[in-house]
Amino acid sequence: MFLNIKKEPCEIVYTYSDFSNFKYINETYGYEVGNLLLRKFGEFVMDDGNEDVICASRVHSDNIVVARVNSAKLTPEEFAAQIDACNAYLAEMLKQYGHDSMISIRSGIYFTMSNEGTVEEAVTNAGY
Repeated sequence: MFLNIKKEPCEIVYTYSDFSNFKYINETYGYEVGNLLLRKFGEFVMDDGNEDVICASRVHSDNIVVARVNSAKLTPEEFAAQIDACNAYLAEMLKQYGHDSMISIRSGIYFTMSNEGTVEEAVTNAGY
């Protein structure tokens, strides 16, 4: 888990990602490939040295939550487009390993101010 504390109130975007058919990946190709996919997802989130990421964590199983500052002032539509690009990247990455594309990633987003509500509420809202 990566943690970067911001002091002044700012807009935070929570992303809750769930890998569909992940059990299929583990059972068909092995846990090594499943773990590789999760690591690549984490690397993609952190790859550009993104200082806006506050926290990224595997919640459980194949569910990952990322909280980041919306310093670019992206709209929900623009942010969703970035998430779609990440999900498409992972699907292509899996194909590089010669596997079929039985996996999809569903991601929910939730925008809030850092001084509003609790992290638990934000993660729950992003997950729906």
